[in-house]
Amino acid sequence: MGFAIGQLISQIIGGAIAALLIALIIQWATKKVAKFKPSYGMAYKSAFLGTVGGLILGLMLGFAFGMAGAAEAQQGGLILLSMIAGFLLQGAIYGQLLKDESSISVGLGKGYAIAGIQFAIGIGILVIITGAVLVIAS
Repeated sequence: MGFAIGQLISQIIGGAIAALLIALIIQWATKKVAKFKPSYGMAYKSAFLGTVGGLILGLMLGFAFGMAGAAEAQQGGLILLSMIAGFLLQGAIYGQLLKDESSISVGLGKGYAIAGIQFAIGIGILVIITGAVLVIAS
């Protein structure tokens, strides 16, 4: 149990650091989708809560699958389920927390669009990093 708590704390710290970059992506995506640019503080708060919320949700799903006796072969499905659930949670958080100057939130649909843009950019960064590592390793 102590290992799991330590792992969760390190993931929260990592989420706080990652949210520094994600906030910039959220600002850009919100400007494209909702036609306004939220403050960096608002974008960071949304990014941090979305990231940490997704991590905690994934941890809870992992515990639930583990307690249900999920086999190692089912871990790919758990990862996919965690990604989908995390995306839905992030979109909902963005939809509620990102607000324009008149304090009107962007709404669920635009929140999901912003989360989708963030997800696409994140996958692009992951592909570039993976490709660079493979080139360096060969």
